[in-house]
Amino acid sequence: MATGIINRTLFLNTSKLSYSCTYSCVRIYSTEGPHVQPPQPGKVKRKIYDVYLKSLQWVERHLEIKYPKVFKVYKVFKAGTSEFIADTRTYFSVTKQIWGGQELSTFSRKQLEIYREMPECLWTVGPVLAISALPFANYIVFPVAYFFPRQFLSYHFWSTEQKKDFALHYHSQRVAQHKPIIKGLAAKVKKIKDTDSREKLEKILQRIKAKSHPSVDEILAASHLFQEKPLELSHISRPYMRHLAKGMLLHSLLRQKLLQDAVLINYIDRAMQREGIDKLTEEELRSACFTRGLNATRLSKDDMIHYLTQWTTISMEIDETNISLLLHKPVLLAYNHPDNKSIRKALQTS
Repeated sequence: MATGIINRTLFLNTSKLSYSCTYSCVRIYSTEGPHVQPPQPGKVKRKIYDVYLKSLQWVERHLEIKYPKVFKVYKVFKAGTSEFIADTRTYFSVTKQIWGGQELSTFSRKQLEIYREMPECLWTVGPVLAISALPFANYIVFPVAYFFPRQFLSYHFWSTEQKKDFALHYHSQRVAQHKPIIKGLAAKVKKIKDTDSREKLEKILQRIKAKSHPSVDEILAASHLFQEKPLELSHISRPYMRHLAKGMLLHSLLRQKLLQDAVLINYIDRAMQREGIDKLTEEELRSACFTRGLNATRLSKDDMIHYLTQWTTISMEIDETNISLLLHKPVLLAYNHPDNKSIRKALQTS
């Protein structure tokens, strides 16, 4: 038992109760929190609640049986709204912590991915939610959003099939930048004065031209070249910088913004390796591969893990000084992958 006198008040603490005694009153309170429980609902309230719950369950079953398509839409919007709200809360929580000075390395992969993705999601879904709040507007807005989900809804509201289709759509935009990046890289190799360094990059380009890929060790051996002229980010021309940004579906028009976006991806890579790539679900693995330049539609789980392991191994050797290497990794590791090549052929014929 401990005692103490503060402002003429005597505190006596036991394991369960604390007694606060003053000259005029005695107050007893629990150190484990308030013991006062909210009043229990009566029989009538319980009956109303049970009837209401059963009615909702009946409506869901009725929709599922009589109107399966309507029910499917209802389920997608219901689940999407819950996920969207949860991710929005996480985004603002992480943002507040970052503004408070917390290091990016302290956050989980999931938190960093939400922090990276949610601004665009809020920009896409925000107008839909705002307009739907107007009288009768939801009767127009939600059907339009349903028929044009890629334009008016975020991935939270997409079905599994839509996620696959849209992933391919966006990936084709990445792959369209691969050839310009390879041409730009070949042009920059000629500007490297040091013979040994130039030969390392020439070997990498020769492997790509031979329809193969350089090994992780070969890429790491040339990593120092991406922190000096002509491949360091500040020395890259604006047109070439835009190809690199679009190659990872980054909408960064400013060099500093591109640097920030690339650094954030690198932190996500590090968190992914730290937490274990093999612990990701197949959907998470597929999404991670698409983001990092590989068409993962037909890949097995082991193939996706192998690719992401190669990617993150290189990421562990990347920092702000050679961040340009991260932007080149999609072509260095996946340019000649069969599924990427098929997309490139389709783009050429279209």
